[in-house]
Amino acid sequence: VLSRDAEDYLDPNESAPVGELLTYVQKEIHEQRSCLGVVSTLVMIAAFIEMLRLQKRHAAVYEVEQAFVFDIEENANFAFSTPFAMGHKGLQDVNSFGDFWSWMRLGYVPLVIAGDYGYSEMNPRVANLSSQIHFTGTHPEPSPKRGEWMRFNQLVTSVRMTQKTKPRSECRALVKAGAEVTPFCYHRTYAPQVFSADFAPWTLEASEITRTQYLDFAQGPEPLEDTLLDMEDGCYIANLDSRDCLCTTCNNQPWLAKDTTEIQVSSVVLNRASGLWSLVTVSFVFDLGGRIWKRVVVRSQWSTPYAWSDGTIIWSLVVAQSIWSVMMLVLTLDVIRRTVSLRRKRKVNKAQSPQHSDTLEAIMVRAAASSAKLLKAVVDWAMVGTAAMYTVSWIFLVLRVQRVKGHSIHS
Repeated sequence: VLSRDAEDYLDPNESAPVGELLTYVQKEIHEQRSCLGVVSTLVMIAAFIEMLRLQKRHAAVYEVEQAFVFDIEENANFAFSTPFAMGHKGLQDVNSFGDFWSWMRLGYVPLVIAGDYGYSEMNPRVANLSSQIHFTGTHPEPSPKRGEWMRFNQLVTSVRMTQKTKPRSECRALVKAGAEVTPFCYHRTYAPQVFSADFAPWTLEASEITRTQYLDFAQGPEPLEDTLLDMEDGCYIANLDSRDCLCTTCNNQPWLAKDTTEIQVSSVVLNRASGLWSLVTVSFVFDLGGRIWKRVVVRSQWSTPYAWSDGTIIWSLVVAQSIWSVMMLVLTLDVIRRTVSLRRKRKVNKAQSPQHSDTLEAIMVRAAASSAKLLKAVVDWAMVGTAAMYTVSWIFLVLRVQRVKGHSIHS
């Protein structure tokens, strides 16, 4: 009985001692609820933190993702002085169309797709041998395999190259000073000022993609090189050599042209030891002044959200998520109940005619109480909405990963 609101018992026409007694009792009940609410809130927060820690496993994810970023930024090199020598330029040195294709052909593709290990430097015993080797030994199959990246990661899809373009339009200003001037321009949006630090490129939307080309790692090195060459010159050399053009979206034009505003080179990689799926994207943005901005972004998701890499069930995660889910369900039902009860009381108060004129103090007290209830309702609904968004996004990610996993297995 004492759990009901004070408005159900307080009557402004009652004498002062009775009103003060009921007010005191209601205050004690409210304080008791607050103390119990603090305990339940702390339990819910602790369960959520433990659930998030075991679901995300940030240390392992950071270890794998940073390996991809470091390898692409440091080891995808071009500008070699001699074959098999050290490349003098890397990702951040891509500043022209020619640099991009050199980086793709000499840096990215051999790094990500190649299936060979290199001998150590300055070894006279292997000076006349191939500089790349396969290890067999007791392995059931040669190691590394084509598409095996940094020994422990395997490409599960072809490398996808997508680009976003802008249609040409009239230039805003033309100045002819003895040289031939192109009468049209390619307008583009401004690149972010701090691209390398703050801007995180996401995958281009399907409506934004104008050209897409796939590089199949199952092909040999020569078809891959021919594909990149056809993309670079628009199949010009292919026509001279009387062979088929391997660029499916060139239309006898270079794949990278003045109308290009952004390029993304993406691949889906599976870390076999941990069961972590990663989308590794290298983004190039061509800004208004002609500069090329570069960044590597990796997004990952566990293939087994409720088990370790060896298949052992994470029981602490199951318990923490069960506690958090039950408490959020109870909170949601309580918020709905209080919202419905509050709406009913408002309708009753509007239907009843006031029997006396309220004082300013009484009006202020009721206004403060209403504001407190409204604030509490807003906070509760915000918690419920956040929990719902988290749950839906988590389920969506798990389903998407299982879809990619099933597709890669069947293909």
